[in-house]
Amino acid sequence: MAKDALILGCQAGDKNSQKEFLEKYSGFVFAICVRYCGDMNYAWDLLQEIFVKIFVSIPSFNPKLGNIEPWIGTIARNHCLNYMKSKRITFKELNIQEIPLSLRNGAIEEMTSQELINLIGMLPDGYREIFNMIETDGMSTQEVAKFLGMAESSVRSKLSRSKSYLKKILLKIKSKEAWMNSI
Repeated sequence: MAKDALILGCQAGDKNSQKEFLEKYSGFVFAICVRYCGDMNYAWDLLQEIFVKIFVSIPSFNPKLGNIEPWIGTIARNHCLNYMKSKRITFKELNIQEIPLSLRNGAIEEMTSQELINLIGMLPDGYREIFNMIETDGMSTQEVAKFLGMAESSVRSKLSRSKSYLKKILLKIKSKEAWMNSI
């Protein structure tokens, strides 16, 4: 079914259109959920909640004004961020000793997207959310600070720490690989 017809069917409450819409966009929404919450079980719960919101809100979507994917992405991202905010994100101290060495590639360019998601998923909750909001979603530090109710300087600091943490993980992985290759 064409995208516009699919949207119109969902707006009319057609169950077949809703099923096809869900099948078409569930992977996209699930990826957003995993990226933000870092836990597959929570991601499945969030996915269901997000699609309820989408189906409730879709009658107000006008396909002539824009593409549906950014609209879906915005709903998913905001729902995940509100979920994380409701969990009262805490920023525990980063501990490099807790890093599992299960990733096989050391260079970020050689990583699969799943390995990169896993790498970002190693960040503690608060750091991961800030990293995703700024680096993946393109939000400004000011927007993130306002959303999370934090000082902008704290957001910049947490972003810097998250990048430093990711660098340490990569360096540790690369050094382990170099050692393994020298044997």
